[in-house]
Amino acid sequence: MEVSNPFMHCIKLFKEAGLGESRLAAANQLLFALLFFVCRLLLGPVVVHATLRSPTTPVLVKAGGTGILLVSLLWFRKIAAIALAKLGGKKASARAKRS
Repeated sequence: MEVSNPFMHCIKLFKEAGLGESRLAAANQLLFALLFFVCRLLLGPVVVHATLRSPTTPVLVKAGGTGILLVSLLWFRKIAAIALAKLGGKKASARAKRS
């Protein structure tokens, strides 16, 4: 699930370097959103499901995995709204800022 983290940190670095509106920054943001989606929302539930079904996994680990998955779902909502705003123009941008 941590595969997307370097790209998330690069978003901040691009902004601090004054390159937040560059093509490279846009590509990085798109890659971050795609990796977040694939790793946390496609692969993550499979891993959490296997963890929950395992009879030897401690309850605390099961609860932690479920919690991380729920937080990922909430964050993806925000990431998707921002991505749609960037792709959709002003109307979607206003909606992303409200959420």
